[in-house]
Amino acid sequence: MQKIAILGAGRSAGYLIDHLALVSKAKSWELKVYDQNFEGYFSSFGENPNCIFEQSNLSDLKVLEFIVQYSDLVISVLPPTMHFGVARFCVLHGTHLVTASYISPEMKALHDVAVENDVVLLNELGLDPGIDHLSAAKAIFEIQEQGGEIFGFESYCGGLITENDCMGNPWKYKFTWNPRNVVLAGQGGKSKWLANGELHQIAPAEVFKHIQRFDFPELGQIEAYPNRDSLSYIDQYRLNGVKTMLRGTLRRVGYCDAWQILIDAGFTDDEKGQDLVFANRRVWFEFITKCKTVEDWFIQLNLTNSQILEKLNFLELDLENTDSIEKLSHAAHLQNILQEKWKLNDSDKDEVLMVHKIDYTLNNNQFKYAATLRIIGEGGAHTAMAKTVGLPLALGAIAILDGSIKERGCLMPFNVFWGKQILLQLEELGIQFIETTQQINN
Repeated sequence: MQKIAILGAGRSAGYLIDHLALVSKAKSWELKVYDQNFEGYFSSFGENPNCIFEQSNLSDLKVLEFIVQYSDLVISVLPPTMHFGVARFCVLHGTHLVTASYISPEMKALHDVAVENDVVLLNELGLDPGIDHLSAAKAIFEIQEQGGEIFGFESYCGGLITENDCMGNPWKYKFTWNPRNVVLAGQGGKSKWLANGELHQIAPAEVFKHIQRFDFPELGQIEAYPNRDSLSYIDQYRLNGVKTMLRGTLRRVGYCDAWQILIDAGFTDDEKGQDLVFANRRVWFEFITKCKTVEDWFIQLNLTNSQILEKLNFLELDLENTDSIEKLSHAAHLQNILQEKWKLNDSDKDEVLMVHKIDYTLNNNQFKYAATLRIIGEGGAHTAMAKTVGLPLALGAIAILDGSIKERGCLMPFNVFWGKQILLQLEELGIQFIETTQQINN
């Protein structure tokens, strides 16, 4: 009997657990889910009779090793910083691992020993990274199999909220994923990409000034800011010689301009403020901006865009009647404010958007390929984000256990199998791209 362990039952685990429970029952596999608290999952998805739930302290290395040693395959939906510890136990005990997180240098360093021990360490199989790899692989391989030569590749993804559920929120954004990642977006290194053969390198503080706007089917205009390093995907996607290579994150129009103002002022600085104490939020706001109110600050900045003022006022950064702020970085306190202002209500429906744009030549003609994905959540914990992260993880685990994956070592899902078979299975589960190809010249 194959034994599967899911580490964590948080917001991205619902669809993963339910789908694997159905498959495990059909295949007579054993599925166990480990976490300290299952109330969130039980209240949203119910107490699934096809798997076993065990309360466990996953921060205890002895507990973690026991679970790994007991299992044939582990799916970690723990914080990314914990994946490497899990992976070390997996390699030691011959247990396969699947995560939705980017491959870290430490994870990559386990490749050779994982190969020796007949272990798969499969990463980057969620939404982004994950479904982006699968859909890019399908398109790239199909074009290249026809003899096409790709000279431009762009990919964008975003987790948003439907317009109807953003009424009263001028940012038109709420948290569906890690709030800290949103607050610190763009930080940590230069953003690098290619555009028509020209290399662009942008400092973290400038990222939101370099946005692109384009029409998304059924939604109208959407905007995107560049991710940190698009150039690394040239080799990963086997696109040597490409003239344009850009990956970005989607937001609704107007978000980036307003967010850039917060960056410029220092509200997203995660290295300042820890040693300070402020009597209330207004004192903190005045310390950063040298102004008492948002309106005063707006005038000082010589801004005239009323939509930006509306966004800044919505956050109530200058609110006086608040608790004291003690030894928090500016970014951490901003995150606390946003977690209240951008809170996802139970009735809210999130939506996941993704688009690929590929320019290529074939038989002396030029073509423009586009693939778009829009998945709308059902409300509560049944989010589009949880669905698009959880289901790929489940399918990856199944593919490893049924023998479809022959490779061993530290892997990412980019080959013909992942781009076709797994993407086809996702389509059967309601995750389907709309593809178009347009000939540009004769």
